Amino acid sequence: MMKEEFEGGGGAESNWLEARPATASPSSGIVARPLTEPTYQSCNVATVPETEDSLCAPKRWVFPTYVVGKNPYLASSGRDKKAPVGAMKLEFLDEKISATAILLEREAPRTCGLILQSLPFEGELVHGIWSGPETYLPIDPAILGPAEHQATSLVPGDIGYFSLEGGRLVDWPESFAEVLFAYGRGARPSMPTGPVAVNVFGRITGNLDEFARMCVRMKREGAKRFRIERG
Repeated sequence: MMKEEFEGGGGAESNWLEARPATASPSSGIVARPLTEPTYQSCNVATVPETEDSLCAPKRWVFPTYVVGKNPYLASSGRDKKAPVGAMKLEFLDEKISATAILLEREAPRTCGLILQSLPFEGELVHGIWSGPETYLPIDPAILGPAEHQATSLVPGDIGYFSLEGGRLVDWPESFAEVLFAYGRGARPSMPTGPVAVNVFGRITGNLDEFARMCVRMKREGAKRFRIERG
């Protein structure tokens, strides 16, 4: 998990990633609305009022209710029409090794939408210390999403999202977010204080064996340059 520093590799704090957050443009295809409004508006949390009965909060996205077959989070306006909306490519850049993954759009529609609108991610993939067979990619800490489809134990191939707002835990003043990958049995996402629940939003479906071998190598070789993009 975040803030871990793996022996022989780069620390997670050494390289924050550049992500492209959603803009307020109606053409973005990603929409959000306050719960008190009957219509959609573009993703701009500054315009969403805070009320006691609302889920709206600073630095938080508020999404409309998911309807099967009509998922506004996954609108693909302006994106590559050849790439299926529900797919990602995961690549070790220096080794030229890649894997493919699907998004669990029905189980975690809000997380899928949040991740898709922020892709691509590029930075250092780091091996976890407290989580077992798991690697993680730190992403922009401003990418904070809702809890959904959560688990504390993962199976090989699971892809998770985890974020924490700064100040919620003792000795963790800064916000952080990450995309994580379980590559073996027994993965339990954890911080120094113990296991945490993560949003399981995707699954590696292509070339998992080679992806896992690269993750095992990271125990000896340290962090690897890594990229996530729509695939």
